[in-house]
Amino acid sequence: MTRLPLSFVAFAGFGIFWGVWGAALPALRQTAGVSDAQLGGALLCVGLGALPAMLFTGRAVDRFGTRITGLLLATLAVAGILVAVFARDIVAVCVGMLLVGATSGASDVAANALAGGE
Repeated sequence: MTRLPLSFVAFAGFGIFWGVWGAALPALRQTAGVSDAQLGGALLCVGLGALPAMLFTGRAVDRFGTRITGLLLATLAVAGILVAVFARDIVAVCVGMLLVGATSGASDVAANALAGGE
């Protein structure tokens, strides 16, 4: 029996998060009481959070190796849960999207580094 490469598991976890997260956005919008335009603006914060995290994660992977990938994916899941629990207005949604973006960017870099090393 062949062993499934860890990069497959990492990318599956990443894809599962974004699939569930995308499906949860309408409920998040309704819970937070924000308009479609406000949610769209808040989603821009995902990219804003991801960019600096990607830079720092590259350095962290160089220093600590790809073993941090699982930790970063778990942090991404926790960030998604925190946004769902605490997003009650536009400010909380934007801050949460920054957090999701940062953890998503970090997880993406780590998963790609893991795949490149296998």
